[in-house]
Amino acid sequence: MKIFIIRHGNASPVSENYNEENRPLTEKGELEAKKLGQYYLKLGIKFDVIWSSPFVRAIQTKDNIFCSINYINYKVVDELKPWENSDYILRLIRSEYKETKILGIVGHQPQIGKILSKMFNISKDFIDIQPSTSIEIEMFKSAENSFQYRLISLLAINHIL
Repeated sequence: MKIFIIRHGNASPVSENYNEENRPLTEKGELEAKKLGQYYLKLGIKFDVIWSSPFVRAIQTKDNIFCSINYINYKVVDELKPWENSDYILRLIRSEYKETKILGIVGHQPQIGKILSKMFNISKDFIDIQPSTSIEIEMFKSAENSFQYRLISLLAINHIL
């Protein structure tokens, strides 16, 4: 199974107009997400399932990335909020193993950084992932029948633009 873990694009800061949940993407964030979508389209990646946090910036990132890419199923996952338990998300990912070939996850820091730390057994609490970054991971079962993860690629769109 392939997993693409994506941090949302650049977003407006928290202010009197925006709280943590309703911060929208900036124009730069929208452009970065569209570029990421073009990258996936060029590679011919067809997502079976897309999950995103319920926060505005994550949903907007998903919409901008996947506006021209086919995918089968979309689901808002409340546990992708920044402060939720990353162990639950890992269990949810593992539950998709037999049914899903390609899974896209759009989320936030520190949540996605915690998921990555646990996948790769890194002692750091979380790995710092910049906005508009896509991490491609292959998940497979070892000879001992335990889940293993292999980093395939890391693309930071904001460093390309």
